[in-house]
Amino acid sequence: LTTIVTSSMNIEEIFEGFAQELKKVVDVDWGTIALIEGAEFRFLALSSAVGSAWRVGERIPLSGTATEWVAKEKRSLYEADLARHKRFWTGEHHLRRGVRSIVYLPLVVRGEGIGSLIVASRRAAAYNTGQIRLLERLALQIAVPIENSQLYARAEQRARIDELTGLFNRRHFEERLKEEIARHSRYSNAFSLLMLDLDNLKTYNDIYGHPAGDEILKQIGSIIRSSIRNADQAFRYGGDEFTVILPQTSGEDAYVVAERVREQIASEMKAKEVAITCSIGLANYPSDGVMSGELVTATDTALYYAKILAKIQRARSSLEAKR
Repeated sequence: LTTIVTSSMNIEEIFEGFAQELKKVVDVDWGTIALIEGAEFRFLALSSAVGSAWRVGERIPLSGTATEWVAKEKRSLYEADLARHKRFWTGEHHLRRGVRSIVYLPLVVRGEGIGSLIVASRRAAAYNTGQIRLLERLALQIAVPIENSQLYARAEQRARIDELTGLFNRRHFEERLKEEIARHSRYSNAFSLLMLDLDNLKTYNDIYGHPAGDEILKQIGSIIRSSIRNADQAFRYGGDEFTVILPQTSGEDAYVVAERVREQIASEMKAKEVAITCSIGLANYPSDGVMSGELVTATDTALYYAKILAKIQRARSSLEAKR
């Protein structure tokens, strides 16, 4: 079992296999690895045969949970029958889905509780003392590999993030664009690409200095992030240019998003008495290109005409204008 956890840095990816192997030793109708992050904990991985009140990646308050208790006490806790007694507020959610007994095991690294391994069964009193001891040894063995996987994930994330704006960087944009093309090609779907360029930022930098300009870039990044859907992905392309990938979005719908972004930037900059606006170019897959380079060129060309016309420009109309 420990070998399965150490076989990959992606714990979510291998957890189902881990749970299936664990079922050969103990009952596992519901299982998860929960990691503490400040005042919350996050479901890093989850396997369930009974449904679940929570999803992988979801965060819930740490206070009043068994994960908080076992991480603090650094010892396991067994609730043999939730129908008779529930110690934590999460117990009611488990009971509604048919879970009767549950074992909470601390994940401890260098003396610090980082989270928990939780294993549950539909049967009351499903675990005996020997099985709980085995689970405790297992939790002890997998804690360090799990922490290492998270350190690796954070390092990977930093490599994809633009430090100034907090958006994804150009390297990750190029990776994601190719992935979106492959995915939408497979399912014959369309998606759209926006390219945004700030107007007058150079003049602003010349007057107020680059630190002030950096603050503007941070604010623009925040505005873009708040103006798009969770499924959309925003990137700092370089300098004062940004891109947004809009999955499963037609050109018409993308235009609406672009207009919302443009208006929000104009409104917030005006409120700060800053003379910065933006121009946006738009292209759509597959009508404006089927290769990543074609889409970027089409969007960049649309942006060029958008700056001339001082408005959002669709790739097709701009290319027609060029001809």
